[in-house]
Amino acid sequence: MTIKNSLIAALLLFVTVTLHAALVDLGPTFTPTGANYSITALQNGVSGAAHVNRGFEFSDGIGVSYVNSSNHLTPFGIGLYGTNLSTGLRIDYNSAVIGATVTLEDFDISGNLPFNFARKVAPFITFLGAGGSVIGQATPQQIRGAMTSVGNDVWQVDLNQLHSGAINGFILSADFANGERVPSDPYFMTVAGGCPVVPEVANMIPIGLLVGTSIALEIRRRRRANS
Repeated sequence: MTIKNSLIAALLLFVTVTLHAALVDLGPTFTPTGANYSITALQNGVSGAAHVNRGFEFSDGIGVSYVNSSNHLTPFGIGLYGTNLSTGLRIDYNSAVIGATVTLEDFDISGNLPFNFARKVAPFITFLGAGGSVIGQATPQQIRGAMTSVGNDVWQVDLNQLHSGAINGFILSADFANGERVPSDPYFMTVAGGCPVVPEVANMIPIGLLVGTSIALEIRRRRRANS
């Protein structure tokens, strides 16, 4: 082996070790500090075995470690690890939200370019209502139209464009209906957003009347006691 090849091999080893050292296992379910939601890892739509991870390819990238055929956790992102088999992340908000967004990265696209299905995974989103009920879905083509660039191959997705009204959560997974390569080059999530739904004024009026009545009765009781 030449000196040049030795240096290249040493550099590759250093990079590999550094990347693996940066990986953080966050367990089956993870709640980011200060967030109003939790993140659960999914393997083929099922939780429990897979783990949420961070730093597999990017320091802020949140992905999934799935259980392989040898029953070992395999660090990965959100993508296809087998034919029609996808990892996923389920985001559950503490309460219903409106104006939800999610920031995703690493699709190897820029500008207005469409997803390159033959080379890279594409996202699929399932919207959740109360109790985890499925209330809608979004295809890669629909998702692409709701994406805004916020960095180098970093994209904020306006979920309100894809599903109007309040949601209680959503699931990020990989599409497999457009001839995507298996196993796929995965994508990652960084952060989600959403504003809690504020009860309508009309719904709060009975509460206000109840409180007002209670106060009035207490004042009357005290007057009688002092008379």
